[in-house]
Amino acid sequence: MTKKKIFFIFSVWSDKLGEELWEISKLITKHGEIKSGYTSLDTTTKDGENLLDDIIKNVEKMLVQKANSAKCIAKTAEKLRRDTYFMNDFKLEYYNMKYSAVEGSDSNKMIPWTLDELTEYKNMSLEPNSNFYNIPVNTNYSAVHIPTNVYDRYQHLAETIAWSENLDEIFSKNYQADPSLGWQYFGSAYGMMRQFPAMKWSTSDNDVDLYDCRMRPWFIEAATCTKDIVILMDNSGSMTGMRNTIAKLVVNSLLKTFGNNDFINVLKFSWKPETVMPCFKDSLVQATPEVLKSFQEAVSLVKPEGNASFPNAFSYSLNLLKKYREDRNATNNLGGCNQAIMLVTDGLPGNVTEVFENLNLDENGMPIVRIFTYLVGTEVKGVEDLQQMACSNRGYYVHVHDLDEVHDQVLKYIPVIARPLVLQGKEHPVVWTSTYADANDPKLTWWLWKIMNDEERKKRLIQHQTIKREYFSKQREDSMYLKKITQVCPKPSKSTQGEEKNIEYLEYRMMTSVSVPAFDNRDNNETMAAELLGVAGVDVAIDHIHSLTYPYKTGTNGYVFLVNNNGYLIMHPDLRPVFDGILKINYNSVDLAEVEFLDNEKGYKDFSPDVMDMRDSMINQIKNVYYDKWTKFHYDDMRRVGIEKRNYYVRPLVGTPFSIGLTVPSNFAAYRISKNFKIETNDVDDDDDGNEPDLEWTVHPDWTYCKYHFSNYKTFDSKEDELIHFLEKINDPDWSWKKQYQELNSDSVECNQPELNEDDYYCDRDLMELLMVDAQILKTFREPKIPKNSFETKLLDTYNPNLRFVATQSGLTKWQIVPKPKPEENLTSDFISAYPKSIDEPWYKMAVLQHEEEEESFAFSVPFNTANDDDDNHYVISTHAIFHKKTHEGKKAPAAVVGYRFDQSSFYDRFMEITSETDRFTLPCHSDARECYVLDHNGYIIVSSKDVNETGHFFGEYESTVMSHLIDIGIYEEKKIYDYQGLCIEEIAVANKANFLLMPWIVVQNFIINLFWTLLQLLSQTYNINLVESQPIDDFSKETFSNVFRLFVEEFRDYDSDESLSDEEDEYEIEKEETLNSSVRIERKTWPCNKNISLYLLRQNIFSQKHIYGVRHNSSRFRFVNRIPHTNLVLVVLNTLYNQNDDINLSVTPMVLPEEECRDLNILHLPRKRNTACFTHHEKASTNFSRKKKLIPAGKDTLSNHREL
Repeated sequence: MTKKKIFFIFSVWSDKLGEELWEISKLITKHGEIKSGYTSLDTTTKDGENLLDDIIKNVEKMLVQKANSAKCIAKTAEKLRRDTYFMNDFKLEYYNMKYSAVEGSDSNKMIPWTLDELTEYKNMSLEPNSNFYNIPVNTNYSAVHIPTNVYDRYQHLAETIAWSENLDEIFSKNYQADPSLGWQYFGSAYGMMRQFPAMKWSTSDNDVDLYDCRMRPWFIEAATCTKDIVILMDNSGSMTGMRNTIAKLVVNSLLKTFGNNDFINVLKFSWKPETVMPCFKDSLVQATPEVLKSFQEAVSLVKPEGNASFPNAFSYSLNLLKKYREDRNATNNLGGCNQAIMLVTDGLPGNVTEVFENLNLDENGMPIVRIFTYLVGTEVKGVEDLQQMACSNRGYYVHVHDLDEVHDQVLKYIPVIARPLVLQGKEHPVVWTSTYADANDPKLTWWLWKIMNDEERKKRLIQHQTIKREYFSKQREDSMYLKKITQVCPKPSKSTQGEEKNIEYLEYRMMTSVSVPAFDNRDNNETMAAELLGVAGVDVAIDHIHSLTYPYKTGTNGYVFLVNNNGYLIMHPDLRPVFDGILKINYNSVDLAEVEFLDNEKGYKDFSPDVMDMRDSMINQIKNVYYDKWTKFHYDDMRRVGIEKRNYYVRPLVGTPFSIGLTVPSNFAAYRISKNFKIETNDVDDDDDGNEPDLEWTVHPDWTYCKYHFSNYKTFDSKEDELIHFLEKINDPDWSWKKQYQELNSDSVECNQPELNEDDYYCDRDLMELLMVDAQILKTFREPKIPKNSFETKLLDTYNPNLRFVATQSGLTKWQIVPKPKPEENLTSDFISAYPKSIDEPWYKMAVLQHEEEEESFAFSVPFNTANDDDDNHYVISTHAIFHKKTHEGKKAPAAVVGYRFDQSSFYDRFMEITSETDRFTLPCHSDARECYVLDHNGYIIVSSKDVNETGHFFGEYESTVMSHLIDIGIYEEKKIYDYQGLCIEEIAVANKANFLLMPWIVVQNFIINLFWTLLQLLSQTYNINLVESQPIDDFSKETFSNVFRLFVEEFRDYDSDESLSDEEDEYEIEKEETLNSSVRIERKTWPCNKNISLYLLRQNIFSQKHIYGVRHNSSRFRFVNRIPHTNLVLVVLNTLYNQNDDINLSVTPMVLPEEECRDLNILHLPRKRNTACFTHHEKASTNFSRKKKLIPAGKDTLSNHREL
């Protein structure tokens, strides 16, 4: 028999399988009837540019509202301080977040000191509020947080607590006008933070409260703007012992005050200066969390040696800063920037005035670069010279005697840099921070773990864990939960291998904050020493921004993204801040160039010029459009790849450092239902006659259809109940469509916005009308199509479909278990519980992409590694996209996806039957000499005649030689994806000692606390002295002393990034998991790493109707491949008489790329736009102001000689 005849039989197999799948797919989904409903619909369309204009208008209204709220807080604070006067001894009553008792609670924290008769912490009454995560709050007043080492009866601080209580009025007005507001707060320059609504500050029993609002990005960035900083660390031979220890802690504490808008370097110097990080030689680098961590690690390794040359160190630093000033001016990229040198030393051996006169004066004789001097240790020299150096160069001088002074003394540079901003007095720059996880906010961390016990979150978690085994998506889990291991124990089996982990889950959200500085503008003509009053701020959830971008209009393969002035992502579907439940250290410094890939086969870190041009447009806030760009993207947990021709549209968001982008397929058209279409409100939940054949429905859980502003006004058991409620209200005579936000002027401050009523609501009218139209069209989906003949009946019996569904662009998903279950069976489906997000699901995206390949086809897939699951029920999912009719320009938009699920075992059985239909010359697939596979468009196994356990795996893992050949002949195409957000994890099991034994360090720590506390009491009683100004000795309890001691121990330990949930040691981030009643604990070492993954894509257009690919040569294992018609599948036939080449290895597992010595420098050196609203000079500022003045209360301020300008 000829090979041509054999190949013909193979093609008969693929054709027959395709025709059967096509027929049963049409039969079960009723796709023809549904398609007819959409193609006959009268619609209007918009292109991408017009759609983005609508999105910007919607988003900007919200951003202006949030910024306006922060402005009003700052404006009110300034007026209150200006109009309020105090006597020396006044009574201070306020809600203290840590120590005020909560009514009805039996877990109130004891006040660790005795309050005097002038101080009282008022009791709080708190109730859970769904607007604030269901955390117990009180929206009638605010509460105050005071840092652990700051005393609230300090005069200036007590006054701030008192007058700021009247901020409650503006807090309440803001909230009543916009209940979607997150936390509102005012942080003072003295460390007090007042937050609305009031809540209890709670931490774990063993945790020390390290929070200080002055260290948070929203405070520092608003107060100091953009900074270029060189830290000079004296590395001479005298910097030994405690001096060296204090100096390193000072440097690490300074590093904590820098963020993504700052550019820094840390230099050690003896005779000559050199950077502690060789990679950053002769440069300033952006202060990303990764960079700060690298500096911290490098500083810890510095060892004193040689003699110090201060002129060399300052000359190098001043020239480096000059180079950056000139470079930025030359490119028009400097919009005002504070530059400073921070010297950390134990003394100045001589005068270096000449260096500053030559290198640090502008044409008017004004110092350009500020000099801050930190003198460390008790035995010091050159004090007057250091004071003069700081004062003459618009800086600040402090003397840090010991470790417990470091925190407060470091912070004193902030109000000095802020002084020109305060003196100009008029402009109040609005600052938007980079993204952060709310779980990383110390005031929320404990509560977010605690509220996981409420019914709503427990229900979501149980549902997630129930469906996780069969429909697990790592990306979905990581987008919802952080995790921690609470117990490790042996597996309950005879096997000694492996351990089981008890894992706690925490829901988190990504946030940004908007903040505005407030000035102490009381008259002070004597010195003009203007002071920063504080910073007002408001939290904004990123998912709230996303909800305003009309995701139902952009469609499944379109999306909106936000980028800040650094090119870093604020919002993007491929921003992955969490991996395996671990928050990445670099999650808020992911660059646009690291997630947008054009299909031009650029290599590792070789970013596309088009992407770089788009990035430049966005950071410079320039309107631009990029048409017809072939884009490469991954989806479905980075296990699939697609390519698509897309358009990109980018615009600035006025009043923010953000730019917004929209990408949609090039043939995209956003559609809207014509107003003359009659809409019925009762078609969504259409089971009103009681005869609905078990047809269930859900809507997109993340979208807003209609909602009450005050969510506590009326609660609903589900999103669907809420929707039905509003569908019924639409028929009320007084119904009107209301929007969430009204137009505001971004250039003015409107603090008397109308307050909302308790029952006020808002709706997305277009989304609601689209939903109701979808529901009307889907009436035809109610009853399964009845088989017309025995062939259709046989198809149903053969493939055994058990679920059918339809999902629409409005987020509506309807599904039905088939055949109708018997009453006693009570069958439910986890499928829709796993995939409730319609257009955001991978099978929806797959169907739309498949439609581009062939309109009359279905896309088939199986869950990955299906056969490895212990469950015997494995399924194949089949979907098909339905589009609206094309426009005159040939553009179109998806309307819905229909699909069904059937048993994989039924597919296997039918496949083996079809491939047994042969003649005596052709071997069937069940023959020992033959292996047959059905592969999907990404090379994953749908059916294997060899081994059912291969189902769901990548074909190349088993048949690398054949897969390599399919790539060589152009059937599949390799697509490399670089993951610049990778995280490497190593888990180590560490043995615990018995629970009653303490770690040696804990024993030592407790001994030190007891010893020093006893000595402090003896000194106080013997000499009647007060060593601690921040708190009277009579009220300074042993618990307070213990907390303060542990606070400084925490400060002294390795650099504790505000952007990481775990401590960091060595070159790793270490997450120590608590182990309860167990002999082992898990330590997770994690570190950022870049990865590469090769994914594969079927070139479906290479197959013609009769085109057959066969054996390439006589000794080949590969025999035949052909596309299965009307599907995304191919049939591959092998000859097992030939072995495969074991030298070829193919995998879709991400591979860690080798680390480079200077990793990611090319990203760090990409262009950035500096903030423009910076004030570096003011003519009223004195150039020789060296009077001692206490700006910020410190633990031992009376012993700290410091001078400032």
